[in-house]
Amino acid sequence: MPIRKLKKQVVIAIAFDEAFNFYYKQNLQNLQSMGVEIKKFSPIKDESIPLADAIYIGGGFPELFLDQLQKNFDLRNQIKKASKEGLPIFAECGGLMYLTNSIEYNENKAKICGIFNLETQLSNKPKGHGYTILSPKKKHSFIENKKIYAHEFHHGFFTEFKDIECFFDVIRGYGINGVCDYALKDNVMAGFSHIFDEKSDFFYNWIKENKLDS
Repeated sequence: MPIRKLKKQVVIAIAFDEAFNFYYKQNLQNLQSMGVEIKKFSPIKDESIPLADAIYIGGGFPELFLDQLQKNFDLRNQIKKASKEGLPIFAECGGLMYLTNSIEYNENKAKICGIFNLETQLSNKPKGHGYTILSPKKKHSFIENKKIYAHEFHHGFFTEFKDIECFFDVIRGYGINGVCDYALKDNVMAGFSHIFDEKSDFFYNWIKENKLDS
């Protein structure tokens, strides 16, 4: 089945540097095939976010770059401000951790974006490891498939997870808390599972849901 084309070009700013660099290559290729222009930026080094219709923050190892990420206050503040203004943001694994209040690792704790009122800690052993099966909650109808097959490998976890809505129920795997994955706030959607979007159905419908090409 060919990749569906968007009505107009959509620009997505993608975090890409030493801290965030895990993306399925085919996901990015599919985005470009449907008509997305990708603009990369570094949460470590860049002072501002590229002008874009949405932000995508992938996986990686933000816990290894806590000092640099914390010091880049201007960029963190821009991301939080953009989220409050309704800019769609999609984040996975390390990207989710980056959007919380703080990350604590090896007795080093750093303040980060603070979009989700969560404190990230890291365990010695993986909290989630292996293939996951996610099922969108009933009211989230933009997903065409009833089940999403994904993969997780993360040491990150939250000691408290209260009053936060999730997009998916976890059928198999751990996700955020063993029950659900992909926290929601405003137009931000962030979880631990990496979705391999083989035919780009997920991202196509995410773009449509957020009316980015209308």
